Amino acid sequence: MLAKATHVFALIVVTLVLVLATPSFAQVVANDAYQVHYFTFGDGLATPQTNLLVNGSFEIGFPAAPNHPGDNTESLAVGSTEITGWTVIAGEIAWINTPNPFGVAPTDGSKLLDLTGYHDSVPYGGVAQTVATFPGIAYTLAFDVLQNPAFGITSGVTGTFGSAVFQADATNASSPGNHSNRFSFDFLATTPTTLLTISGDNTIANTRYIGLDNVTLTVAPSSIAAATTVHIINTGQIGSPTDAASSHGQVCADIYVFDANQEMLECCACPITANGLKTLSVANNLLNSPLTGVFPATGVIKVVSDAGCNEQSITTPVPAGLRASADHFEFGATTVNRTETNFQSAPLTNTEAAFLGQTCAFVQYLGSGKGRCTCGSGF
Repeated sequence: MLAKATHVFALIVVTLVLVLATPSFAQVVANDAYQVHYFTFGDGLATPQTNLLVNGSFEIGFPAAPNHPGDNTESLAVGSTEITGWTVIAGEIAWINTPNPFGVAPTDGSKLLDLTGYHDSVPYGGVAQTVATFPGIAYTLAFDVLQNPAFGITSGVTGTFGSAVFQADATNASSPGNHSNRFSFDFLATTPTTLLTISGDNTIANTRYIGLDNVTLTVAPSSIAAATTVHIINTGQIGSPTDAASSHGQVCADIYVFDANQEMLECCACPITANGLKTLSVANNLLNSPLTGVFPATGVIKVVSDAGCNEQSITTPVPAGLRASADHFEFGATTVNRTETNFQSAPLTNTEAAFLGQTCAFVQYLGSGKGRCTCGSGF
């Protein structure tokens, strides 16, 4: 009897342990109180490095029979549009192919510009191109200034990007041969189109060669992340803006941000009153201080409509209480387009609600100041 009783007790213990260790099925605690969205910024912080300029290395359009055939060079007057994508400005320029008798060499492709042209005196010539831009986005302009001391010890350009101005000069008096100097500048676009101009620097005297090649215009690496925003609207499900008893219909957006490895990086609760709009920058609010210290290239943003307003403990989900959307930037051959995409609704289960709250509490505790997103602008 004793042996049999021992086996029965062991069976009960094992059975009890198995029951306790087996998770219960997740129960939906609120329909349409949960929204999810993905974000992407391309390769790390860098956005797709498409050159937004047409024919930035001046390879397209060179004539089969240039007007200076012995030099393998085309002389272009002010107003010429022979270089595909560009208009000649300020003064005559020389469009030089390789090989050429001058001994000058391009840095990208087989052609380059000499902004002193054949006239070799001020005012030097230049080129201009109008490019599609997006207001509020920063762009990086880069180009090679070419110099050869056989024609002058200093080479350089001045230019404009919209209302912004820039200057880039390079000097080499001791080392013979061709020299390339790459310059880059960041500019903030303020209009849907922006005029770029690059001309020879007229302050440079006694030079017969100001080379220009490999002009690129790309979106500045951190710009897309800073400009990407999430918009969250309180739909007014639990009260009106004038209803003080319901805290003016306040619902919190409990926000949870994950990286591509499914690690929670930041979380916070952002109160929004009825009919209110909250606008948050992905970079400056939702990823301002990630737990890992690493700014992700891609990830997921989850938003729970919660009247309890505690990101560490979701207690009062509000069905259809919030609606969220986010920006996306799409890169064409020479354009950047901005589109708005809605978050996708999903049922909120008790398992997911507990996971989000508990993980958030861990992230904020472990982060010692990190892991806490901020709430942007709006009410």
